[in-house]
Amino acid sequence: MSQFKQVSSTQDLVICLDFADPHSYLALTGSLALVKDLNLSVQWLPLSAGLSRLSSRQPMALQQDPLAEYKARRAQARQKNTEAELRRTSRLLDIPLANCRLPFDAAIAAIGLLFVNGVQADASGYIEAVFETVFRRGITSNMLVTKILSGLDVDLEDWQHFVQGPGPEALQQLEDELLSLGVFSSPGYIHRGECYHGRQHLPLLRWYLSGAKGAAPV
Repeated sequence: MSQFKQVSSTQDLVICLDFADPHSYLALTGSLALVKDLNLSVQWLPLSAGLSRLSSRQPMALQQDPLAEYKARRAQARQKNTEAELRRTSRLLDIPLANCRLPFDAAIAAIGLLFVNGVQADASGYIEAVFETVFRRGITSNMLVTKILSGLDVDLEDWQHFVQGPGPEALQQLEDELLSLGVFSSPGYIHRGECYHGRQHLPLLRWYLSGAKGAAPV
């Protein structure tokens, strides 16, 4: 597959979600409301290898590192903050904490979204169905994508050709492009070339997309 740009420069908003991340699920309701309220043109994209997760991997310990103890304390503090945030997210979503920790390889679901976009099917409906299946029903089988697509009036034979053929390479190219644009965590939003990370930016995005009238939300 030749290199090409997948991130739209013509849509009002680009929304990037990680199907394995409950924080993306938590942001979905607000994101959908923003799109509906302002009648936005939007591109939904998968983010399955965010830089935040890549950079969170611990480096190999170096002997005689004078900062080893300090780094260990920082790593422990980050882990505690991550755990606290995960518990908070599970409460806000009203789902079991265990469902936020389910091992789920989101690559197939991400490729599924690329396929849905390519055949111009219901992207938001697909996204909602994946999140509901994984985080509420606790189902993480790779077959869940095919089952969801079967309800979206798409050609499942075309889907099989895509997932077994160009789909994985297209996903890798998209990940590289998103990282080059500065999208490194989920949910990620792109508006007029600017990147915003986290659902806390939804009020600011609403202000921008409504014409930036009055004082900007803090």
